[in-house]
Amino acid sequence: MKNKILLISALMIFGFVVLSWTSNPGKDSISGANEIPPGVAVILDNSCNACHGANGRAMALSHLKLAQWNDYSSEKQADKAAEICKMISSGKMPPKGYLRDNPAAVLSQAQIDSICAWSAGIKK
Repeated sequence: MKNKILLISALMIFGFVVLSWTSNPGKDSISGANEIPPGVAVILDNSCNACHGANGRAMALSHLKLAQWNDYSSEKQADKAAEICKMISSGKMPPKGYLRDNPAAVLSQAQIDSICAWSAGIKK
């Protein structure tokens, strides 16, 4: 019985390690390069995920899929992050209609600056 428990535990751990490694092949999973930092993730979750998240709107998802961020190549992450900075800095995102119905999604200048600083630091 003890051997069965040890074997099952070992297989579960091995399966977790294999899944963790294969779910993001080619990425630097140890250093977490280009991951969205928690502070930026909170802002994106509040102001962007309704349209660009997993259950977002088709048009928005055709431009950016935040739920698939880790599936993007480093180059694509850098390009998308630069585009996010450009769109929020220009006031094009979040859209005025969305903000009218969701005033809590309005980005402060400090939040815009935070996202743009993160964007500028992304490695290709």
